[in-house]
Amino acid sequence: RFPSKMSGASLKDKMAAQSFLAGTGIVPKLEAILNSLCKTNPADINAFMARSFEADAAPPKLTKLVGSEVLHAGGQPTVRVTVHGEVLARPCVLATEDAPAGACQIVQAGSGESEPFECRPVGSYQPLELLDVESQRMQRRGALGAAENVGLQLSAAVKGLSPSDQSAVDEKLWGADPSERKVQVGGNAILAASLAVARAGASITRRSLQDHVQAVYGLPAATKMPVPVIPLISVARVGKLRVRGLLAVPGQQHSFSAGVRTVTAFYAAVRDALAKKQPLGVPTTPSGALIASFDKLEGLWDIVHEGILGAGLTPADIGVLLDCGASQLFDEGKQKYEIAVGQLRTKDELAHDYGDWCKSRPWLRGFGDPLRPEDLHAANNLAKALAPYTDRGVFTFASDACESSLAAITAAEGPVVGAAVVKIAQTGTVSRFMHTAATMRAAGVAVIATASDFETGSSAFADLCVAAGVDYVNFGVVARERVALYNRIAEIAGSDS
Repeated sequence: RFPSKMSGASLKDKMAAQSFLAGTGIVPKLEAILNSLCKTNPADINAFMARSFEADAAPPKLTKLVGSEVLHAGGQPTVRVTVHGEVLARPCVLATEDAPAGACQIVQAGSGESEPFECRPVGSYQPLELLDVESQRMQRRGALGAAENVGLQLSAAVKGLSPSDQSAVDEKLWGADPSERKVQVGGNAILAASLAVARAGASITRRSLQDHVQAVYGLPAATKMPVPVIPLISVARVGKLRVRGLLAVPGQQHSFSAGVRTVTAFYAAVRDALAKKQPLGVPTTPSGALIASFDKLEGLWDIVHEGILGAGLTPADIGVLLDCGASQLFDEGKQKYEIAVGQLRTKDELAHDYGDWCKSRPWLRGFGDPLRPEDLHAANNLAKALAPYTDRGVFTFASDACESSLAAITAAEGPVVGAAVVKIAQTGTVSRFMHTAATMRAAGVAVIATASDFETGSSAFADLCVAAGVDYVNFGVVARERVALYNRIAEIAGSDS
């Protein structure tokens, strides 16, 4: 209603306002909000009104991605992505995340489908890092080219999408580079962008990253924390022994933190035992594994035994996984496996050896890549040899479970291994990591989620591991930047430490 005495101009303005309000539909919405306000009588009226209007506001959207070069824990460059978006019609910075480094191979920036500049034994199908190998800066390992591609190619691909629609965002990021191994944009650029958008979605929904990812993929809340596994010994090739090394895994523990404390104490005792045999010092790999050489497996077993005693543990408290690397042990000419120089075994003989080792060493819990993939599919003798020890948790695992190798690991006739290593750098995006983990677990294959050699202090991967419900996590030895990952899972678990 309008006052009876009103100038023509004022009346015209009022009628225009009335027409505008009628067109927006805001009046009935406002009436509904006010009615609800009166019924609920909230303590904070302004907060109640803000939430009510926010629910009907335009959803948040991505506006741009900005890439930059930062250093990872190895002192070399990696890619950082900052996500910009629009929330409640206002521009804002939503999140920042980095790509882990050290697990991807390297391809020369701008080289298209050319051969990698450097090949590391990290899987045949995973995306490649894009580094500036033509430039002399940063020892030819700069990431400026990949960082530039974030703004030039990835940003446009996801502009306007919802930060909460991780699957759609990852599909666009993956499709922005049509090459098979992402050598044009760079696997490091794509992964950093995927992680950053996941963090942005969590920020907008006001959830932890773990809770956000579980909601996005319709996963139940985590009820069980993963078991911590750490690298223990990396066998140097200066000796005669040819296996890759050992990993440490705790026995049945009451909490995630208890498991971390157990493997850490065992690691320290093994380091002390090796120091007595290597007075010049015990070097380590980037992930913290102790580097030592041996001529026979017995020498390796003796160090494990000394470590268990030195840490005051029992075989029920701690175990080791022997990472065999059978493909590297196989002699094509002789068609046999060479565990140590001059020690040749057929696949059946080697399977029998695995069973004997488990029988005499109760702390031996598993074998990584025990046979070549082609031999695993017909490894009845291996299954028979290990069957008596499955009750104590003995299992086999594959060291490479990127998405392209899932068919071999999760075969229709039954999985060929009990577990497999999954690295997010091998899968390439958050969605592909979640899909790989879900596919493996559905096939009865346990997931050993493994961090890259060089992290940046981000804890995002820990959240993803818990959200995906992985069975084991291997973030490296509990030290330096890797502590953030262990601390994050302990926080989620409600740690007692």
